Amino acid sequence: MDPNHWKIVKEAFSEVENLPESAREAALARYSEEIRAEVNLLLQANPDKEDFLEKPALIEIGIAKNGPDEDLSDSLIGNYRLIRKLGDGGMGTVYLAEHLGDGFSHLVALKLIKPGMDSTLVARRFLSERRILANLDHPNIAKMFDGGSTPDQRPYFVMEYIRGQSIRAYCEKHRLGIRSRIELFLKVCSAVAYAHQNLVIHRDLKPSNILVTEDGEPKLLDFGIAKMLRSNDSEPETVATKTQFRILTPEYASPEQIRGDSTTTRSDVYSLGVILYELTAGSRPFNREQLASLIDSELSSGAVPPKPSTVLIKALHSDAHTAPAEDTSDGSSNRETMLAARQFARHLKGDLDNIILKAIRFEPEHRYATVNELAEDLQAYLQGLPVKATADSFSYRMRKFFQRHRLSALTASFFLVAILLTASVAVWQAYKANQQRNLAEKRFADVRTLARSLIFDAHDAIRDLPGSTPARRQLIASALEYLDRLAADARNDMTLLDELADGYERIGDVRGNPFLSNLGEPDAAIESYRKALEIRRKIAENDPQNIQARYAASIVHSKIRSVLQAKGEIAGAEAELQQAVLLLSDAKSPDADQRLYRLTESRFRLQLGEIIISRNDRLPAEARDQFLRAIVIAESIPEDESDTVTGRDGLSFAEKRFDVLQMAYRRLGQYYEENSNTSDALANFEKALAAANQLRQLAVPPKPQAELVYSISLGNSARLLAATGSLTDAMAKSNDALAICKRIYEADPENYLAESELAGAFETRGEVLAKAGRPREAVSDFITAVNLRRKLTERKNGDNYNLSNLAETLLNLGKTYEDLGGVQNLTAAEKAYRESLSFWKEIEAAGLLPRYYANRPALAAEGIHRTAAR
Repeated sequence: MDPNHWKIVKEAFSEVENLPESAREAALARYSEEIRAEVNLLLQANPDKEDFLEKPALIEIGIAKNGPDEDLSDSLIGNYRLIRKLGDGGMGTVYLAEHLGDGFSHLVALKLIKPGMDSTLVARRFLSERRILANLDHPNIAKMFDGGSTPDQRPYFVMEYIRGQSIRAYCEKHRLGIRSRIELFLKVCSAVAYAHQNLVIHRDLKPSNILVTEDGEPKLLDFGIAKMLRSNDSEPETVATKTQFRILTPEYASPEQIRGDSTTTRSDVYSLGVILYELTAGSRPFNREQLASLIDSELSSGAVPPKPSTVLIKALHSDAHTAPAEDTSDGSSNRETMLAARQFARHLKGDLDNIILKAIRFEPEHRYATVNELAEDLQAYLQGLPVKATADSFSYRMRKFFQRHRLSALTASFFLVAILLTASVAVWQAYKANQQRNLAEKRFADVRTLARSLIFDAHDAIRDLPGSTPARRQLIASALEYLDRLAADARNDMTLLDELADGYERIGDVRGNPFLSNLGEPDAAIESYRKALEIRRKIAENDPQNIQARYAASIVHSKIRSVLQAKGEIAGAEAELQQAVLLLSDAKSPDADQRLYRLTESRFRLQLGEIIISRNDRLPAEARDQFLRAIVIAESIPEDESDTVTGRDGLSFAEKRFDVLQMAYRRLGQYYEENSNTSDALANFEKALAAANQLRQLAVPPKPQAELVYSISLGNSARLLAATGSLTDAMAKSNDALAICKRIYEADPENYLAESELAGAFETRGEVLAKAGRPREAVSDFITAVNLRRKLTERKNGDNYNLSNLAETLLNLGKTYEDLGGVQNLTAAEKAYRESLSFWKEIEAAGLLPRYYANRPALAAEGIHRTAAR
């Protein structure tokens, strides 16, 4: 159907929509048969007759068939060429399509009803969405351009293609402040209010249905379960709505929607409130389990979620310390996260907290009656005016007045004080005493602000400037002096103590955190970390129920461990990790933070096992036990709808959990391999491969880091499969690993990790080829791996991990040359063995030879002896 045809259909529909059925036929007589058929389909799509059901429910009750999954990319529907799938919904699939016109083309989104879903009921719902969109014309609602049916009578419609990202992702990417987020949200309110004015309730408002373009314009999408308002809005919902087959997103749906009660415009107000809560606090007020419990409870009418400002304050440390591995953390992002969270909490506290909590009241009658009322309160907040959500009082109105008219109020106060000063000497003396006290408090506050500014702002402003190290040291020394002065007067001011701990911890990072840009002062870093740790302990002792304080203390222990491990003080590093694990092992929290604490404990136990297995004075079985415990903890964490939500560190909870699991299983596999238990080694490498595959599938397309992790597990499985004689599977997996590494490296040749794993992939395939009786091909792969590792040594001298890998590859190369035999090959083998031995001795002399490589120097020496003797 071309646009002109669709325009005629819309005009005809508008003309007869409100006519009695008996009069419609005569009114449509002047239109063609095709136009009349299309209009009749739209008239049948009355959203109040049937409720939209998602596909599984329709199949379950026999209304629709379970049609096969399909991908119509590169096919034609009318004048539209389908390019690729954009997404799947309950009843329809959305494609990116190209409209092919006379001499022009443009991109659109085409929504097509799924095969097997074209029952009368579903077709009505699908056409209902088409009908609703056709009548909505608002700059913040995705526009509809066209509609029609395929040759097999499956309806479709064409709408505006929005290049953008969800409203939450947009806010995070552009680091919008509170004011900017509210201004963006108000545009969404305008779109929803417009829909309400046109008698449409959206009923599925959530961040993923609000895309924001790069120009900052939000677009409201997906009216698939929208409802047309009746003239009598209190009329009960249809029977279908009250069945168990309703489709909704529980975390954003209003309680009345979840219960199957009547929905009104206040239902959309609730969903908007949840979205605003998430945009400002970074999380939703309730997760799915909490909602189910509250809605089923008789006390649900009194349910009040935590204030957004409280959630932010609580998350100050959590988001800043949850990177999956310190060597991928961004020091500046932690600082900015904490500063932004503090600023957000300060803005949220009071009026904005009250506005959001009013919008998400469980009882509809206690919410804002309309979206416009919610928007008016938000506008009042932005203008510094009193808001309806905050209880009115004289003091509240005066406070808002003074916030808007600070200069005038201060001027008036000055004259008032001047008048009072002339009243009596007593008043004058009282004023002077109060002034001195205020001056002392102001000086204290100034020192407090200056310390924070030196640590977080001034230092970072010059951190990357050439030759700035002396200035950085001076800044940190001055900040430390201010912190020490503040600490002397802190006493039991918990808020100040928390700021001091943050400050000392940040100074520790700058002085010597090995995973961040630092001044190379590890001992001074440990000293600062110890001060932070002492304060963290004091906070925890003052409030034994404060699990967050214990968690923050465990993070400081982990940072001290990092510095000690970099210094080679392995025993001390292990002791710090033991303390970190102890703090979290019995941390019981009733809220969502419990999952964070458990995952952090799991990661600490994994790191503890890695330290133990690298020590020559400890039994490897102790490391195995830590790996097993890490797996048990990580696998026991229940899944949650929020697992795939990206946090401020750029990672989701699911990514962090699967990262721990794949590494713990990998370490277990290596433990069993070193102990010649091939079957258990292979079993654990396969589990590591499964976890790594789940990790890479969390993003589309997969993240390069996750792809490299997956390639490592492919290589481990390939090596063990070759050892057990499964050479075909081993070769396939080693080739897959190599293909992944090549692709990542070629896309980013400066990626050190990609080059390192590419060398490892060549080495792994070389081992498989050697096992398969193809030594000459194996030699070629080993030589390629050696050359890559030599380049890495030039790029990063002192990388013990790469040096160990280079020595190991040379050992494999020597063994393969030796197996080939012949004078020339034996000479090459002896040369490879000698170079390998020199590297092993260098590593051993530095005290950095891990237990699992303890026999390598002897193996290289034996190889030299054998080849020289032959």
